[in-house]
Amino acid sequence: AVSAWGPERRVKKSQADDRQRTGESMAGGKTAAEYKAEMASLKRELEALKAGTFEPSPALKKLREENSKLSYQLATLAKNASGGGHGHRGGQSAKRVKVAAAAGGAASVDVEAILAAENGATTSADLCSVLTRLFKAAVASAYPGMEADVNVSPSTNSGGKKGGKMKGKGKKGKGEAEGAAAAAPPAATPTYQCADAMKIFGKLKKMGGAAPKSVVEVANKIVESLPKADALLDKVEAAGGFINITISRAFLSKQITRLATVGALPPPAPSQTVTVDFSSPNIAKIMHVGHLRSTIIGESISRLLEYVGHKVIRMNHVGDWGTQFGMLIANLKDKFPNFKTEAPPIEDLLEFYKESKKRSDTEPEFKLRAAREVVALQGGEPDVTRAWQHICDVSRREYAKVYARLQVTNTEQGESFYQSRMLALLKDLGERDLLVRGQTIQVVVEDGTTYEDVAAAIEAASGVPAAKQQIYFNETLLEAGHELSEYGIDPAKAQDGKFHFMLKAQGPDDPACSFLFARKGMNPLIVQKTDGGFGYHTSDLACIKYRVEELKSDWIVYVVDAGQSLHFQQVFAGAEKMGLSVCPSCVERNINGDPVCSKCSGVRIDHVAFGVVQSRDDEGKVTKFKTREGDTVSLQWLLDEGVKKAAEFRSKAAKEKESRGQENAKIVLSEAEAAEADEAIAYSCIKYADLSHDRIRDYVFSFDSMLSPKGDTAVYLINAYARITQVLQKPEVTVLDLAKEAARVDIINPSLPLKGVKIAEHLVRFPEKVSRTAAALMPNYLCEYLYELASMVHEFYSDDECRVLDRKTGTTRVDMVLLFVAASKVMERLFNVIGLQVVGKM
Repeated sequence: AVSAWGPERRVKKSQADDRQRTGESMAGGKTAAEYKAEMASLKRELEALKAGTFEPSPALKKLREENSKLSYQLATLAKNASGGGHGHRGGQSAKRVKVAAAAGGAASVDVEAILAAENGATTSADLCSVLTRLFKAAVASAYPGMEADVNVSPSTNSGGKKGGKMKGKGKKGKGEAEGAAAAAPPAATPTYQCADAMKIFGKLKKMGGAAPKSVVEVANKIVESLPKADALLDKVEAAGGFINITISRAFLSKQITRLATVGALPPPAPSQTVTVDFSSPNIAKIMHVGHLRSTIIGESISRLLEYVGHKVIRMNHVGDWGTQFGMLIANLKDKFPNFKTEAPPIEDLLEFYKESKKRSDTEPEFKLRAAREVVALQGGEPDVTRAWQHICDVSRREYAKVYARLQVTNTEQGESFYQSRMLALLKDLGERDLLVRGQTIQVVVEDGTTYEDVAAAIEAASGVPAAKQQIYFNETLLEAGHELSEYGIDPAKAQDGKFHFMLKAQGPDDPACSFLFARKGMNPLIVQKTDGGFGYHTSDLACIKYRVEELKSDWIVYVVDAGQSLHFQQVFAGAEKMGLSVCPSCVERNINGDPVCSKCSGVRIDHVAFGVVQSRDDEGKVTKFKTREGDTVSLQWLLDEGVKKAAEFRSKAAKEKESRGQENAKIVLSEAEAAEADEAIAYSCIKYADLSHDRIRDYVFSFDSMLSPKGDTAVYLINAYARITQVLQKPEVTVLDLAKEAARVDIINPSLPLKGVKIAEHLVRFPEKVSRTAAALMPNYLCEYLYELASMVHEFYSDDECRVLDRKTGTTRVDMVLLFVAASKVMERLFNVIGLQVVGKM
């Protein structure tokens, strides 16, 4: 720890120690107080180092840069001495390289072995990951000893565009460039890109030595150093500072055939135990629109992680404990005196809650009985526990109805489960001397406010004389004679200049809270309140401890609204301070708002934050989602309204088609089919409208928008899938033995229209999109991919050139059929992950 301060700091500390022992004054005539201040500063730096927040000195930074340069130059000399160097080609223009000829470079990388491992029995190759590995090997071979992050990403020219159309001449056989020969292969376009040559060039210039002359030279050298990859790549083109990568048509054809015959398999990933905490309604209250996003996002993330191969534990952390149960139990005893032998017939739990609350607010005797019921419940009195269980059961039955409609599964494990664990946690923290007892006092700090001013304000509020006070700001004990700015107290950084200080308790019998100081610069966690009760900090710390130590979770995910971000930052930091094996980098990135941990070690922990659901009022203003009466919107009502709106849209669409004389207007749904279709469409639209938005942002809830058959909606997606199903049910298709046909047909062939090639290129990106979504826990990534695929399918389906029955020869185009099958496999898988329900007739 001391060495990280730099050599100059070690010398100063040594001299200070010598002078202190001999009683001499400090160099420069420093006083004992100044020496003490410097030692306090050193102590804070050491604490920062331990907490992972230490900022190295400029001298240390310079030494690290010099070390990196020397390492690079040494590696370059060693490579040249062994004859392994490559000639420089400075000033070259864009260079095209057939990868089949690139047998040099990182020859130790076996591309075919990598692809074979990725395309396993239950997995499919993540091409982005594979290409990134190849380019990292190429950079390491071209510039040994240099540390550089290398990333390969899909080219902006590949696949479709959200909200736009694919390039082409339109319908009726004009999808290809006019005048092209009938047997010419589809034009090859770059499908991936590496844009790191500029970054690498900049690093090489800083390192000194024989630096390259241009970015083009760097890009060309990386291309030349690529491992032999005939089985994967067609060509690699260095154009300026960019490297464009084109996938081999033969490899693309094999991957699409595999998709059509084996199915949409996930990318390779090590299996982990993941606990996902989502939904979490409060017992005795309705599930309302505020629970919509947590429930939908949490279910989708759980499905995605299960699909990737993780063991997912779905936790429903319901609010089933607290003082509010006293009034509910007292009211239940009054209204249903036979509750010990008969389950009380509570039909409307919300009204029962309101009635109990009203009695507690207006009847002093009832309020006193309610308080006694809380004590009895906490003491485990059997009859009171039975009454509490009845109330919980009523809520569970109501929640089960919502979960069934949304096809959500989870395991309830509420706050009551952690009561004994919170007591054990408190004891453990006390025995390890991690708790500080005291009370928080808010003080207004202005420019010029001193420590003495703060102490006087605290004395006025608490009655504790300033001379006896021990005042903490966050984790730091304030000392008289020091400027408040030394402790990070800046009036400009607090609303109204108000800061919370903690006054340490004078004795063991003083009324006080128990605090856990998790991290410097962060407010402490209240582990136990003055009245001896526990709050959310305590229950969530006990929860993490249980999930890490007893469930053996490798990854913990909290799907909770963004308003709780500060709470989870504190709790995650508290878990780290307690010594739980949570990843320190994860704790840091949740504080900084970074999406993915690049150097995860220990238990990964995520707060999957999301915005609120909004609506527009009659004047078009965006407001909180409320009923016209201003009440909270219940989920049951919202789902009922969705089904009603879906039926109205279906009826309206049928009438419009009939008026236009369209044949498919003749499709008749039975009453049962209509009800099934309305529910499936309504629930799917509600889910997709939520998941397709960036979860961090608020969004406006609108049935009119989400039920539209055009644009980025579930109806549009389901209709694309229905079109594929319609093609695959044609007589000329159903007679095919697809397994045999797939073995003899190259899907990517000269006669396949360019639109078909674009669909294939998009489909082969499916595993990498799954990888990216699972890493960032952002379901909208998959929704965007799915919408692009649906847009391609609609356009492909509508193009005369893309028919499965060749009108000239009368034969079935097996390549087209297999492409449709592959698209259907991907759509089915994504529908399942997102939670969309397929209907039999559209």
